[in-house]
Amino acid sequence: MLAGALAGTMGVPLIATSYTACQAAGHLGDYLAAMHGAVDAAIARAPSVFFLDEFDSFGRRSTGDHGGHYTRQVVNDMLQQLTRLHDAPGVVVLAATNAPELVDPALRRAGRFDLTLEIGPPDLAGLRAILAAHLGAAAPDAKALIEAARALLGQTGATAAAVAREALGLARDDTAPIGPAHLAAATARHAPALPPGDLWRMAVHEAGHILLAAARVLPMPKRVTIGATGGAAELPMPRFLTAEATLDWTAMLLGGRAAEHVLLGAASSAAGAGEGSDLDRATDLLVRMELEWGLGDCGLLHAPVPPDRRAWLPDALRHKVSVLLHEAEDIALDALIAHKTHLARIAKALATERSLDRADLEELLQDFDPTPPPEPEPTTRKATIVPLR
Repeated sequence: MLAGALAGTMGVPLIATSYTACQAAGHLGDYLAAMHGAVDAAIARAPSVFFLDEFDSFGRRSTGDHGGHYTRQVVNDMLQQLTRLHDAPGVVVLAATNAPELVDPALRRAGRFDLTLEIGPPDLAGLRAILAAHLGAAAPDAKALIEAARALLGQTGATAAAVAREALGLARDDTAPIGPAHLAAATARHAPALPPGDLWRMAVHEAGHILLAAARVLPMPKRVTIGATGGAAELPMPRFLTAEATLDWTAMLLGGRAAEHVLLGAASSAAGAGEGSDLDRATDLLVRMELEWGLGDCGLLHAPVPPDRRAWLPDALRHKVSVLLHEAEDIALDALIAHKTHLARIAKALATERSLDRADLEELLQDFDPTPPPEPEPTTRKATIVPLR
């Protein structure tokens, strides 16, 4: 969508291809011919936009798999084609990937791609604009657009465009102008409404992260949203962390779980729901502090552990990480209990609006005092170590 929008704004042709499209032509020679043909077209039709989708599919030359020779040929040829495009006046080159770490470093360096942008899901205003653009003059009233956009939070722009097309189709089936009911029905198919209990739990969970960020004087999120599949707070991780800062960020990551304890009486599985979850990221921070950064009890040691090997950590280290996680959760609980009114205020606003930006959060926290409450009496918590069999 971005490449098409850029080409449309510039009023120039879009030439789009991908590894899959070119590889479908046949063997290596056919692939190379297809890629050269796409590049030739972009240069011949300049000014133009040349778009490479699935950029990570081209692979990395450093991999030692059985297809390494093929991958080297593909990547080396792509380097040559990018040089041709760079030297051709009037060609803007874009590439998209969901896994930038899998792209060969030589393909990413300056001179081939001068700018890297991380593009997340569109916000409320963006979703509303996408719906309005695809519905055109047939769009229903502004209230219906906002309600549909709010329900689509967390979805991609492509999903919003699909909802608009489906709403137009439903209206055609009814031989009637498109109305709020058509848009609501199409939206519900792509983003079913959340049960009220789930919506409130998500709002409480995300409010916990926000309040912990404020309590530990961490950067405020750019935006926090609740979509059909869960909540997300855009918190920029700093480049460097001290041991103290690592514990602060761990407490923030466990703030959602702690907030569920404070306002709902018990935590749910949300904090540990798979790879990239709050508990996964918190555990990763502490393991890296101990084994990579030289900031823990293991001393000056650099021994990275892949996430899928964490279960085989020595019992003593597992115990240490578990104790630190409990310590961070205690920090989170103390802060949220002390500021329970602010926690509930943020959760209610988030449950209603489904999306809050930094200005909204600052307004909700304008009377917030991050000064920590008096230290409670020390308590001892013992982590339970489950032996691996």
